[in-house]
Amino acid sequence: MGFLRHVHENTQNLSNIVNEVSMPEWFEQVTIGDLLDRQAQCCGEQEALAFAGQRWNFQQLQADSDRAARGLMQCGIQPGDRG
Repeated sequence: MGFLRHVHENTQNLSNIVNEVSMPEWFEQVTIGDLLDRQAQCCGEQEALAFAGQRWNFQQLQADSDRAARGLMQCGIQPGDRG
């Protein structure tokens, strides 16, 4: 869970970056969760991330992402909420 802790600590920085970027209309807009779902389905056992001495394959990363999303929803955060 070290990676998720790092992501949590840097969420504000990421939010600022994302809010400053506008995507062209032709660019498919999907959520990070959707991208992880796709990669877990096609490349599940392949390494997705190495961070701080730990390694995750796409299935593990998807499971951690889903667990984090459920925790945020239990705190009252809903899809589309902004900081």
